[in-house]
Amino acid sequence: MDATAPPRTSTTPAAPAVAAAAALTLGVTQILHAQTVPFASPADYVIEGAYALYLVAAVAAVLALRRVHRALRHVHRPAGGWGRIGDAGALLYGLGHALVAVPVTTTFLLGHDAPDPLGALFVPGIALWMAGLVPLAIACFRHGPVPPSRGGRPARDAAADDGARRGGPPGRSPDLGRPWGVDR
Repeated sequence: MDATAPPRTSTTPAAPAVAAAAALTLGVTQILHAQTVPFASPADYVIEGAYALYLVAAVAAVLALRRVHRALRHVHRPAGGWGRIGDAGALLYGLGHALVAVPVTTTFLLGHDAPDPLGALFVPGIALWMAGLVPLAIACFRHGPVPPSRGGRPARDAAADDGARRGGPPGRSPDLGRPWGVDR
């Protein structure tokens, strides 16, 4: 390795991978072991710790995805990014996860249920989590969950240029023949 070479950095944030690994660990451990509260075995801690890690990583993942879509919206107006509905969904979804993470993390640290004032955050957290899924689903249906790229430009712009170059109407996919935003 060349000592003068710049360090390699990943363009993919680690939060989605951490959230997925924690959710998988949570699911597998819950299938193999029934959790008891107060905690009686290491598996009880693994279940609660994986849940807490998933919640925190999911907040970071959805906010990172929101940043990508916001940047895309500012670069490629008006077609780029999720738009306001996706931003609202991401914020509600992230806030819901954050609220649920408080009592879950407290339960993990204490080894038994969180005190009532913290446990009360669970219900509004789940409600915000579910409320955020609806606008996120709409935004993902309209614009895709992750903005694709081809040659450093969003794929939709490159394909629109290809369609115009081949004699097709600009703004339409030369392969699909459908306007962007309804090709999903």
